[in-house]
This record gives sequence, C-alpha cells and structure tokens, in this order.
Amino acid sequence: MQTKMIVMFFETIDRAERAFNALDALETAGEGFAIDSAVLIQKDEAGKAVVLRKETESLRGTVIGAATGALLGALGGPVGAALGLTAGALAEGAERAVKDIVEHRFVHSVDSALTAGKLALVIEAKEATPYAVDEIIQENATSAFRRNIFFEPRGTGVD
Repeated sequence: MQTKMIVMFFETIDRAERAFNALDALETAGEGFAIDSAVLIQKDEAGKAVVLRKETESLRGTVIGAATGALLGALGGPVGAALGLTAGALAEGAERAVKDIVEHRFVHSVDSALTAGKLALVIEAKEATPYAVDEIIQENATSAFRRNIFFEPRGTGVD
C-alpha cells in the first residue's frame, strides 16, 4: 500500500475527533487502511500551528512521522521548524520526506486552508484505495488534501 499524507480541515474539534474515530475504526476493521501517525493541529491567532493531539503507531520509531514533522515545521515558522526537526528527523527517509512534503505549493495550500481557529488532522497512512477515507472526509471535514509520500529505504544507493 502506498504511504500518503492526508490533511483534513475542520471547523470544530467534535468533527475532527469524529473523523479520527472513524479512521481508527476503518483501520481496526482491516479495510486496507493503516495509520502510521496522526496529529491534530490548530492555527492560533498569531498564525502558528499548535499540536492538540498525537496518535502514533509508527514503525519508524518517531512520535510524529517525518513528513508530518516537516509540514508542521513549514507551517509554524521558527518554533514549528524546531518541532518538525525534532519530531521527524530521526525517521527513516526523513530527508526525502522533507523534500517531498515541504514543497511550496502543497505547504501554501495547507497554510491557506488552515486559517486562525480552524483545525487540521494530519495523517500519515497507508491506504489501498481512497474511497472509504473519502467518505469519512465528506461526512466530517470542510476540505482535504492528499499527497503521496515516497520513503527510500536506507542503503539503496539512491541519493
């Protein structure tokens, strides 16, 4: 299954938690969806992304996945960059994740959608097909973005 970053946007914490619980149930049901890491963030009035909730089952041993850390760093300015580097730097493929995820257009799209007070659920997950997750998005989120994450295994000689 392809690893993806899925960013869902919400007006209320109730909707965000409802969506996360539905995603968790989808994973438990064994329906071709596996969460590697998830973080619920909210943009404060100063424009900084604040972490509200973290859930991980990362095989890479990080608290927040490398790609999520990279995105948080790009959204949060200097403080967020420190969080992103600390959270994701130790993960396998972190360097590649930073290059793939912190791509200007993607970050700009997420930053534009995450206005002050709005919430975003940022998930790194493996998904066989997008249909079940799309249904959860339609029922709960105001909008969402999806991006493939390409992790290169160490020792492959690929730079």
